[in-house]
Amino acid sequence: MFKFLLGCIVFLLAMQSSRAGMSIVGTRIIYPGNEKEITVRTKNRTDQPILSQVWVDDGSSNEDIDKSKIPFIVTPPIFRVEPNSGQSLKLIYNGMSLPQDKESVFWFNLLEIPPVDTSNAQQKLNIAFRTRIKIFYRPAAVAKIKMPDITTLLHWSVIKDSAHGTGFRVENTGPFYFSFNDAIVFVNNKQVNMKMSMLAPRSSAVFFPDQRVTSFSRLKYSFINDLGVNVENDLIWSQINGLQSQ
Repeated sequence: MFKFLLGCIVFLLAMQSSRAGMSIVGTRIIYPGNEKEITVRTKNRTDQPILSQVWVDDGSSNEDIDKSKIPFIVTPPIFRVEPNSGQSLKLIYNGMSLPQDKESVFWFNLLEIPPVDTSNAQQKLNIAFRTRIKIFYRPAAVAKIKMPDITTLLHWSVIKDSAHGTGFRVENTGPFYFSFNDAIVFVNNKQVNMKMSMLAPRSSAVFFPDQRVTSFSRLKYSFINDLGVNVENDLIWSQINGLQSQ
């Protein structure tokens, strides 16, 4: 029993003290449709050399890369980065047919391969960290669209559901993906959280607050733009005008 408890303590300490040493510069990748390749930069933030592997997938549960139809390759796929140094990678579009009137999304993966420490191995825990960020393939025709206010592409409406109460239907009328953060619904003097997710181009989704509500006065939401910055917007509710930007 003592050895079991000791093992649990060692495991928890290792989990708490460990962190990913490799990072990707930026929080998302915008791939212009008129480019054959772009550069993705990574950084080793530790004092130890790190071996890493990179690949692209489509976000599905199928982890067999060889069977996935992916329009990108990354080179080099495996590399070593010296302490406190960086590595530039080439993200190459292979020409696979993609929609040219809207964005497509894929995932860039960076796997940090931990070194094998043979000293006192029974009390060591090697953890492989994987970092994932989105790749948005943006066709040239879509990139030319100039929007004075991109939030005008979103159409909000209120729905009533007998089981879940008040909900919100969001329609994305544009060719861009919207990566939403959680929203806040204002109910009298209370704030209720509402989980949201990424919304694909020319699609719609319905979201319900985490707690059942029947009425509200205001909705505050945000999404992440190309620079990784949160863009916030407030919607005010009225019986006459519905949901309108403040």
